[in-house]
Amino acid sequence: MNTWTDKSTIYLIESGIQSFIELDKPDVSIKLKNILTHNCILFSVFSIESCANILLHQYFEQGDLFSALEKLSIIEKINIVCMRLQGKELDLSRNEISVCKELFKIRNAYVHPKVVKTNVKISEVGPGKKKLDHDGKVSGYLKIHRRPDNWTIENARDCLFNSIIIMNHIIIDELKLAERARQDLFFLISVTAHILYILPGMDLTKLRNTLK
Repeated sequence: MNTWTDKSTIYLIESGIQSFIELDKPDVSIKLKNILTHNCILFSVFSIESCANILLHQYFEQGDLFSALEKLSIIEKINIVCMRLQGKELDLSRNEISVCKELFKIRNAYVHPKVVKTNVKISEVGPGKKKLDHDGKVSGYLKIHRRPDNWTIENARDCLFNSIIIMNHIIIDELKLAERARQDLFFLISVTAHILYILPGMDLTKLRNTLK
């Protein structure tokens, strides 16, 4: 099937959704919640990365040029595909693109950790008990703490929601691939997620029109 993606992107976003479903169950231990939170956030971001790489592979032939393009950032890869298909660059002022950049900063900080200086404060949490509190620096729009051990279920929901919104924007609004993606499983997964109230408030009008 000649669509914009393949099984890898489907697997990743589906894994993000499944992690969130498990994360939202009431009997999940704290340790497992942390693992599922990380999984949900990272699988969501990796799905965008997979989407960009598949698009690049689909619209550019293998060779020296392709090898050079593979080294570009995710936004640059999508921009190159957009110029080929639509004859124009991505609208970098869009909120979806800004959030996409933010998601990859979070991803890079996790995958390529660096030593970061933080302010630490010792606070009393009970008789004879103390806790170390790190400063609460967070990312911009998503407000995700820069320390992964402080990620929350709300962070997981936001990353999953925004990853689907970003891919939806890229595929339908920017690249105009709605027709080619008509039968793609990603849209079915997105609609299913909405129906299950995993992503409340998502506007899937365009997706529903695509599926008709």
